Amino acid sequence: MLFRLISSILSMVLDVILSEFLRWVLLLSWIQLKKKMILLNLKLKAMKSSNIWKIVIGAVSAALGYILNAIGL
Repeated sequence: MLFRLISSILSMVLDVILSEFLRWVLLLSWIQLKKKMILLNLKLKAMKSSNIWKIVIGAVSAALGYILNAIGL
């Protein structure tokens, strides 16, 4: 009888410890995932803005080239 009681208490304690450990691991994994997503978003925004500037500069230089070609320079 005493062995069953001790076994039951130990089982409940281990269950609580395991569930808390799993919760902690999942929380840390979620935090790492969020950090990586934020860094990826920042990199994508930087890439998009630099690509937009490249497109704008290319379009302006092409337009300037057409204008200069049209007036014969």
